[in-house]
Amino acid sequence: EGSNGVISSMSSFLWALAKLSVHEPEVLHAALVEVMLLVRRSQQRPQDLAEMLWAFAMLGAHNDIFSAEVAEQVSQQIEAFSTDELLRSAWSDAGLALTIPSHSMIQEEVASRLRPMLSQGSLEVAVKTRVQELMGVLQVYAFSEHLHSRLLATVQEVMQQQGAELDGSFCQ
Repeated sequence: EGSNGVISSMSSFLWALAKLSVHEPEVLHAALVEVMLLVRRSQQRPQDLAEMLWAFAMLGAHNDIFSAEVAEQVSQQIEAFSTDELLRSAWSDAGLALTIPSHSMIQEEVASRLRPMLSQGSLEVAVKTRVQELMGVLQVYAFSEHLHSRLLATVQEVMQQQGAELDGSFCQ
């Protein structure tokens, strides 16, 4: 709890509500109000933003104002998101069917993280980049029918290059 009596880790509270499958309207409304106040008051960490989005998707809660404010913070910090946070945010984005441009924002960030693999062409780079989680983003958007052709093209190119590199290492 912060010095002003406001819970400073609302994302953890929301995560707990989602894990416990709490669906009491009064509790969810109160949590939404608190989270909106917290998001409006201060910049949240990428981890907290990803947890908030995930929790809201799990709880089936949706609020256009909250979504827009969180999307604004995500767009300002997207480069600081870990691959796991990108995956959770993508899953939440697709699950909530958000009406904000987060589909494009998340997919463009994933594509930008995959592109260095094209110039460096190394399986070590693939492991370091945590490609499995980035491919999870591709699956989420493909399943939700929001996959952008730029991300698909980047993934196809990376997979072709990595496949050729693997083939070359087996043939030596």
